[in-house]
Amino acid sequence: MPINCEYLNLDDINNMFSKVLYEFPVEQISIKFPRWIDGLECSHPLKMELYDEIKEAFSDVTVLKDVSTCVSKIKQTQIIARTSIADIKLGDR
Repeated sequence: MPINCEYLNLDDINNMFSKVLYEFPVEQISIKFPRWIDGLECSHPLKMELYDEIKEAFSDVTVLKDVSTCVSKIKQTQIIARTSIADIKLGDR
C-alpha cells in the first residue's frame, strides 16, 4: 500500500491499520438465530437447510475481510431475510 509519509495523516494511519487487521485469519464465527429456530429439532428440514446455506456461504472464508462477502451470500438465499455483522473482535482471544 503506497503512502507518502511526508503527508501522512491520522486517516491514512487508520486506513493502513484497518487494511492490515482485516488480513488476519478468522478464528471463530458465532451466529445468533431467532429463538424459534433454536427450538426446532436438528433434523427439521428448515433448520437443516439453514445450516447447509450457512456452511456453503462461509466455506471460503479465510481472513476477516472475507466475512462481509459471506454475509452477502447468505442474504441471497431464499430462507434468510436479514443478516448483519454485530461485532468483529480484532485481537481478542
